[in-house]
Amino acid sequence: GGNSARGLLVKKHSENLQTHGDFSFPNSVKSWHEHLKGNEYSSNGDVTLLHCIGKNLNDLIEESVRWNLRVKSVKEAAGRVYLFLDRPLAITVGLSEALRNIVLISQLLEAKNTSVITDPLCEQTNCLTSLRVKYLSNVIKNLCTIYGKSPEVLVSSRSSCKGSETRVFVCESVLNAKSGSKETAISSEDFIRIRQDEMTLIAQHKYGVRVTTDSKWKEFLTHLGESAVAFELLQGRPSSTVKINFNNVSAGSSKGASFILYNCARLETIIRTFNDKEPRKHLLPVIYARIHMLTILNDTLKLCLKILNIKSVSQM
Repeated sequence: GGNSARGLLVKKHSENLQTHGDFSFPNSVKSWHEHLKGNEYSSNGDVTLLHCIGKNLNDLIEESVRWNLRVKSVKEAAGRVYLFLDRPLAITVGLSEALRNIVLISQLLEAKNTSVITDPLCEQTNCLTSLRVKYLSNVIKNLCTIYGKSPEVLVSSRSSCKGSETRVFVCESVLNAKSGSKETAISSEDFIRIRQDEMTLIAQHKYGVRVTTDSKWKEFLTHLGESAVAFELLQGRPSSTVKINFNNVSAGSSKGASFILYNCARLETIIRTFNDKEPRKHLLPVIYARIHMLTILNDTLKLCLKILNIKSVSQM
């Protein structure tokens, strides 16, 4: 309880970093009264948190020398304290942690997980809801493998499905966006084919007619269509239904899936082009640093796709 409450009190910023810093927290005793020893300051609205604990803004900077992420500057405004991190150090720490996590999680994913089971009835049927169950089951297997937790889990679309010692994870249905009812007429193969055709149209518009005749393009678009389906069925909470629009290309998730996967391909191309060329000593170190960062971002993206059992472009 206490840790989660503190997590909510300390806000991590994703915008206005120049003016609001990287983190901020309220400097009022009232906001922190549950975490302070004694309540002698709780009734005095004029006393700030820092005054209560006997600290000032400069103390935060000095204390942060022992932290993994050091604070470069601090300011107080409108009752909040804003922390500005030592950005070069923060980037170094972040990239190092990313590299470590990529290696660790990749190794963990090599293990087999037998504690997560797909409802046999879903395995035997070919509807879109069953396909969603299968996708979700594979993702849960990966997550349980990563976190080292192996409870007996049965993934099903049937709320009536029960197990004596098994935890049942119910996945909601796939609906037809037009009718609002559960989609049963279109099979898994049909849906994948629809999305593959959409991907082909997008590629034709961007790259020309050769995508329909080149065998490598055909294979690539086949995998891309399958990935688009996985993105679409895994979006949103498993406890919520997914509505699929089969007749409107722009309303489908193919564009979203293609955006992610094409950017993955773009990163691969940039990195490969850089590595294939002769070292250029005249390039500033910052260029090498950016390529290093792009490589880590690309590896992180591919790892996330692997957890979702979606092939990255380099695997297609």
